[in-house]
Amino acid sequence: MSKNEEQTNEQEGSTQMEWPIRVTLGEVNEETGAFTLNVAYGEEFRDWFMKREGLKRWSEKRFQKVVGPILEEYYEKQSQQVPVDSKIEWKD
Repeated sequence: MSKNEEQTNEQEGSTQMEWPIRVTLGEVNEETGAFTLNVAYGEEFRDWFMKREGLKRWSEKRFQKVVGPILEEYYEKQSQQVPVDSKIEWKD
């Protein structure tokens, strides 16, 4: 979001927040209801995450270990069933 867009939104009285990670729906298995999520994040988030986790370099495995359960819990609470036998598919 550009500075002008932020100012326009503030002037209109609305607050728009950008999230550090973007999660979008990927493939959906019509038969089982299982689905994949696509997760994207920027350098700023990577830097923050590495600092938070005490990492010297990026670890996709650690990211998946920390974020995966959070996403599963979120979708379960949204009354969307995440099948027990399915896992979030991580794509680089």
